[in-house]
Amino acid sequence: MGLCVAAGAARAEAVPTLFDLPGGPLKDALARYDTATRMSVFFPSELVEGRNAAPVRGRMAPEQALHRLLEGSGLVARLVAPEAFVLQPAGPDDAVPPEPAPAVTAERGYEQRLESRLLRALCERGDLALGSYRLALRVQVDAGGRAAQVRLLDSTGDQARDGAIVETLRRVDVGQAPADPARPFVLLLRARTADAAPVCPGAGRAAAP
Repeated sequence: MGLCVAAGAARAEAVPTLFDLPGGPLKDALARYDTATRMSVFFPSELVEGRNAAPVRGRMAPEQALHRLLEGSGLVARLVAPEAFVLQPAGPDDAVPPEPAPAVTAERGYEQRLESRLLRALCERGDLALGSYRLALRVQVDAGGRAAQVRLLDSTGDQARDGAIVETLRRVDVGQAPADPARPFVLLLRARTADAAPVCPGAGRAAAP
């Protein structure tokens, strides 16, 4: 398989599901949520330590259930692919989602540029090509335009590969600094579907005509 990136514009599938999730430790609640849905939720383990989940009962869309589960936890779920979320601390503007603005469009353009550079770096390392795993990343680009801080939000299942990915992506030069170097980007990179053209030349199946 080739590579693909999915990010913020995607929406979770809104198929109502019957939930019966008790409150309690957030890590345990997220594991039950994962079992009850087809959704994946990525987070560093220390982010959920000491936090509790709200009970979720009734029939609702998986995305709605996840938001209810996180009520009062101080965390929010950011949709990064049709069936994947990344948890992050709630900000002052998370209560009411803002309307799209030109600044958001510009930010998304920079995010796409960053994704492209990261994918190129992985393409140049054939042993790190995505196929059987996907990457949830937290990346901070410094004022010089380099991916100075890279952190995996979930393991690929191979610690040596995890380390190689981080070291490879830390050397990526994005070519320009973001509008706010203090703001990290949360990205999801994953394998393309079998009938999609690969991102890396010569990777996986031949490109579709």
